[in-house]
Amino acid sequence: MVFFLQTVGAATIIALLIYAARVLDKKWRLRYPEEKPFAWGYFQALFFFPAGLLWFLMPFIHDPGSWQLWLMVVLHGVVGSYAGYALIKEKKKWAWVFVVIAQMNFVTLLIDIHYGGNRWKEFR
Repeated sequence: MVFFLQTVGAATIIALLIYAARVLDKKWRLRYPEEKPFAWGYFQALFFFPAGLLWFLMPFIHDPGSWQLWLMVVLHGVVGSYAGYALIKEKKKWAWVFVVIAQMNFVTLLIDIHYGGNRWKEFR
């Protein structure tokens, strides 16, 4: 039963993030009709922004064992959350690279290499 609830919760969160990314993309296309859609970038940023906040809170919830690990987790959370924000608001190149690398997911890495390669000129 717990596995089912976790699966439904994860699917619901992903569905909400997809919906939010599409809404942000629609606003982007209304404001800049000559530009390409940015739904995948918004999804990546929205997915990573709360993840960065959770990384930031992790040492306060669980004891990481050492102050070096605690510092790394907090820094990863702070930089990750800011990178997600910067990717959404300003489309910064460094934010895209950080979000792609920090996710440590091979499938999204492949998608991002293709997607980012096609869109690199649009990033600032």
